Amino acid sequence: MKRLFLIVGFLLTCSSSFAQLKQADEDFANFKYTEAVKAYEHALKANPTKEQHIVMRLAESYRLLGDYENAEKAKEQRDAAVKAAECDGVILISEMTDGMAILEELNAQEMLGEDGVTLVGHGAIGSSEFIEMFDNPGLLNGLYGSRNSAPVNTLDANIFINKYTTEFGIAPGEHTAQAYDATTLLMMAAGEAEDPTSGADVNAELMGVGTDYSGATGEFSFEENGDIPGAMYDFWKFTCEDCA
Repeated sequence: MKRLFLIVGFLLTCSSSFAQLKQADEDFANFKYTEAVKAYEHALKANPTKEQHIVMRLAESYRLLGDYENAEKAKEQRDAAVKAAECDGVILISEMTDGMAILEELNAQEMLGEDGVTLVGHGAIGSSEFIEMFDNPGLLNGLYGSRNSAPVNTLDANIFINKYTTEFGIAPGEHTAQAYDATTLLMMAAGEAEDPTSGADVNAELMGVGTDYSGATGEFSFEENGDIPGAMYDFWKFTCEDCA
């Protein structure tokens, strides 16, 4: 009977710890960062095998709450967990300032180089401005990344760029054309919908208005699953030539 009690107690403990982690992930996904921090702190004690995931989410939750002191502590836990696990790779998805801080911290912990982690960035991390932020740009050697492809050269795309630049005095940002077309298509679908306040009705019209569409991102028709055909991203790798 004692053995059965211990087994049942173990199962109840495991079930509770996994429930805590699931709740923490749900809070994080729903932008409830204060609740997520509490749940992750409890889950960290009960789920040591999930340490890397939990401390990464803790660091991000604290950062989004503006608690930079605890965010820094969680980052240190995260880096230690990654190093202890002898991971083969780390995906780095970050803005430029955070990206620089992470690279410099990994270098300080001797986690860069051929025997270190593989780093992957996106967007502005692939820009010349990012390279210029470093006193030692050689830290970027071997960094892989992706960026949105350049706008397609169509009449409507060029009209959008010219109008935007004239209105705001700067070129459109990385996601501006996509945001513009997404909003335009949504408004067009609402205009065609039987009830424009019904999400289901508007959604039913999206495939139709997204057929033979020409806009800021070029000309396309939605595929059956709602994707846009074509290559949306360029991929790159920093080499020593880039870091000189």
